[in-house]
Amino acid sequence: MVETAIVPLRWSAVAHYFGVVLTLIGPVSALPAIFGLWDGTALPYIVGATATTIAGLILMRTGGEGIGFREAMAVAVLTFLYPAILLGTEIWVLGYPAIDSFFEGVSAITTTGLTTFPPDVIPPSVHFARSLYQWVGGIGFAVFVILFLTRPGTAAHRLLTVHVSDKVSPTARKSVMLLTGIYAGITAASGILYTLSGEPPYDALIHALTTASTGGFSTHSLLPPGMVPAAIVMMCISAQSYATYYKALARRSVAVLARDYQLVSFTIVTIASALILLASGWGISVGDAFLVASSATSTTGYSSVDISASPDSAKLLLSAIMLVGASLGSTGGGFKQLRLIIVLKGLKRSILKHLLPKHAVKPVRLGEQVLDEEEIGFAMTLVLIYIIIVFASTLAFTLYGYGLADSLFEASSALATTGLSAGLTSPTFPGVLKAVLMVDMMLGRLEVFPYLALLHPRNYLRR
Repeated sequence: MVETAIVPLRWSAVAHYFGVVLTLIGPVSALPAIFGLWDGTALPYIVGATATTIAGLILMRTGGEGIGFREAMAVAVLTFLYPAILLGTEIWVLGYPAIDSFFEGVSAITTTGLTTFPPDVIPPSVHFARSLYQWVGGIGFAVFVILFLTRPGTAAHRLLTVHVSDKVSPTARKSVMLLTGIYAGITAASGILYTLSGEPPYDALIHALTTASTGGFSTHSLLPPGMVPAAIVMMCISAQSYATYYKALARRSVAVLARDYQLVSFTIVTIASALILLASGWGISVGDAFLVASSATSTTGYSSVDISASPDSAKLLLSAIMLVGASLGSTGGGFKQLRLIIVLKGLKRSILKHLLPKHAVKPVRLGEQVLDEEEIGFAMTLVLIYIIIVFASTLAFTLYGYGLADSLFEASSALATTGLSAGLTSPTFPGVLKAVLMVDMMLGRLEVFPYLALLHPRNYLRR
């Protein structure tokens, strides 16, 4: 038996490309200082941005050739860990508790939106910083790096595929330009609709950033009634595959959207969930039911009603649809609508295999496309991993005495990077459980596997 050599992770390449990321994070992280000049909180953002930029320039001097997929995954993980630490430190320096500050940082960059701070206890600069980090985290710092700071080529492609699973053109740079254009368009449309709904310019800006990113941080504890229609529309738009949007624009055909399996699945799940919520005995209005359902399915996290007052049946339903989440290729979280479709088709095939003759061949199809066994296996494995993580997190909450429905809801919201809360996440929530939620948010943002691959011993040991 011939064994292949085990090559450790090339940390010089990781350092170089992470340095490229830092040179972009630096200037972006300085933007909240604009609002900080008004409320006297500008200094931490300026210091953080300066230190980040300098560190990036230093790291860029290390070797950058020959980055592989594992190195790209390492850069992707660091791309989300560092901004969480940076923003958490800046908020902490402003005088807020350390654990809550870092919780906000993780929630922001992972586009989750869970928060321990009521909207009225933080200054405008923190509101903007959290929303900005959600907006950039929505499409990924690495994607912006490919667009602005790297040459087209293998490294660019490898960085892109970690962050955007559904490329829309043959080249990484062109893909990112198209994705960024669509992203900016959705953001602008959100801002316009929220302004027309009666929101002041600052609030409309915050919500535009957090809607396009399906992030959910808000300047309101509950969305005002005037915002609800616009929020429903823009959350649903933000949760669809950008590749599908590109194809529809390129072909100038709305029929492309109608034929998208994920959009159809998303629509069915959202409408069915809203109707079930109306029948659950919760007593909410039609608008609120569709707002909460679309918020959960898109994994945005806005709410116009108090979720803690909902019946357990509603919490269990919302937990399930949050875990399924948005469309693959969007900024949303969860294990995605496409994988739900694949898993259901795979289960159907497994049942039919017991009814058909042993020699019968029953391929799994998605339209005209035959899915290979590896793709089916990956979808089922990912769903299983999500279930295991949610179970473990829920168990931790129940050991602290919290109810099963509330515990499952909070864990599902964090892992799906949604941000809806059943009332558990608060300043008085135990620090250990805040840490559990932070781990869930980080795992959910990159769908677990980059972390598992990065932690594998063969990245560090040569046998």
